[in-house]
Amino acid sequence: MPLPWQWRDDYSWCWLFVVCWLLLVVCYWLLVVGCWLSVVCFIKYQISSNKQLITNNISVATDVVTDVADELSVNRFMDSIDSINHDCQPPPIR
Repeated sequence: MPLPWQWRDDYSWCWLFVVCWLLLVVCYWLLVVGCWLSVVCFIKYQISSNKQLITNNISVATDVVTDVADELSVNRFMDSIDSINHDCQPPPIR
């Protein structure tokens, strides 16, 4: 087999160069596409994790708001009972 600098008689060196160049371009684009896919997958994972975190935070916040509302309604109920008791007491004796 002749060495590359001895391929001047035919065009096999040109085809070899074209094939190597195409392989280089294909490998480069596979690398670029692979990097983009990994970035996209990472972003999707982060978004799904954040959605789960937001959902958990919303449920905790809902529980807190419900507890506070329950506490306020109990306090209002107790205040209304106190006001009724205060209104129903006989006047002070003089």
